[in-house]
Amino acid sequence: MVEKPLNANEVATKLNISRSKAYALMRDGSIEVVKFGRSIRVTEEALDRFINKNTIETDSFDITTKLPTTTITSLENLKSHSKMGAYND
Repeated sequence: MVEKPLNANEVATKLNISRSKAYALMRDGSIEVVKFGRSIRVTEEALDRFINKNTIETDSFDITTKLPTTTITSLENLKSHSKMGAYND
């Protein structure tokens, strides 16, 4: 039996994104769609392809590189690390 295609709300729920982001992914072709007149839908298979295509291998992705390398422990450290000088007297 063929499963019912998903609408944008259902795609958004499954991907835990906003409905407008789901529409944007559908509009730009990132997620393949099926058109029925003015309605657009996404098959489970198309959604699975999108997820598989955008899945990052955990071995090649090191989240620690995004963490700060220094810890600011005082106002003096904050002043010395301020790029814009907003905290300098």
